[in-house]
Amino acid sequence: GLTFLHRALGVEPAHPEALVYRAFVHTFLGDPVLSAAALAAFDDLETRPAALRGLILAFGLRESIGAS
Repeated sequence: GLTFLHRALGVEPAHPEALVYRAFVHTFLGDPVLSAAALAAFDDLETRPAALRGLILAFGLRESIGAS
């Protein structure tokens, strides 16, 4: 859960998978502010893996954050 994600990001703050998963978890927990922050950190990365961009798109993460 979140503990694992916090640890992963503590070791590597720019870990793309952890940032995206954190955004999803916070969305599911009803916290759009933290979800948006995690997604913004992902967006700021120099390299954003295509698989993660596809996951964000396929599950409508940006829309879910905006609808909260």
